[in-house]
Amino acid sequence: MTKNIYKKNNNIKLNQKKIKKSKKLFHNTNQKQLNCILMIYSLKYSILHIIFQNNCHSKGVMG
Repeated sequence: MTKNIYKKNNNIKLNQKKIKKSKKLFHNTNQKQLNCILMIYSLKYSILHIIFQNNCHSKGVMG
């Protein structure tokens, strides 16, 4: 009886560790994806800014 309780308790602890690990992995993956998306957006807007500046300079809009 006590052995069974001990075994179940160990299984619960093991499952909790697995859940904690998968949550951490999920969070890290989300963070990496978010960083990637932010980087792409900032790159996109940097490129648009450069294009806009070049267009304005070539048309004589900006001094």
